[in-house]
Amino acid sequence: MKEFMVNIKDDCEIDKVKMDFFANISHEFKTPLNILLGSMQLLELYSNNGTIIDPQLKLEKYLKSMKNNTLKLVRLVNNIIDLSKIDSNYFYLEKHNYNIVEMVESVLKSITTYSEMKKISIVLDKKIHRKIIAFDIGKIERALLNLLSNALKFTDESGCIQVSVDADEKWVYISVKDDGIGMHEEKMHIIFNRFSQAEKSFIRNNEGSGIGLSLVKSIVKMHGGNIKVYSEYGKGSEFIIELPINIVENDEGNQYYSQYEDSRVERLRAELSDL
Repeated sequence: MKEFMVNIKDDCEIDKVKMDFFANISHEFKTPLNILLGSMQLLELYSNNGTIIDPQLKLEKYLKSMKNNTLKLVRLVNNIIDLSKIDSNYFYLEKHNYNIVEMVESVLKSITTYSEMKKISIVLDKKIHRKIIAFDIGKIERALLNLLSNALKFTDESGCIQVSVDADEKWVYISVKDDGIGMHEEKMHIIFNRFSQAEKSFIRNNEGSGIGLSLVKSIVKMHGGNIKVYSEYGKGSEFIIELPINIVENDEGNQYYSQYEDSRVERLRAELSDL
């Protein structure tokens, strides 16, 4: 009887998670879709009348809004698909040998425009200058972009984000530290759960599906690594990715890296579309 009651409780908790899932997903889809619909209706009104109803109306403004919100939907759909693949064991890694320090530098250069737009400085502290390890560059870059996106999102204007790369005999450490809002200690253990955001003020001031950090954790774990968080409310947060030092034999990672960099721009726009 006791075991039966435990099973019922577990089923109820699963049902609650599912309901929370659909509630969050519905909200995250509706917000950009409503903006897209509103922009298209205004453009349609202008097209039908042949005159500008609003003197401030600018075609570029609405096209930019439509593209940005389309990218938000693309990112959300990609995250949901990848989480589904992880749950179904269809999420695979394509590891090659790369200089992890070079990858971090390249990502930081790519987001310069976004950090300057928010007047936030990004400082890179390289404890090492070269470390070749095997990893899936697309997925680790995506994990790093997610941490940087959160840091930019939750850091006030004129704030600072510190990124460091270090290594010992067994691990590479990538740290992303900001001086933003931070979080209370009791909230830190839930931030890697799907659809969790540590503070209600985050939700009020920032859009976010709440599945990004869950995906980051899954990606890092699939590499045999770990992710840690340290934070103090009102003083900022630090996320540390730990990756094992492994090498793929007879691999030429540089040729894959150059091919990957060529298509980074559109991926970057999608990952940072909520800034």
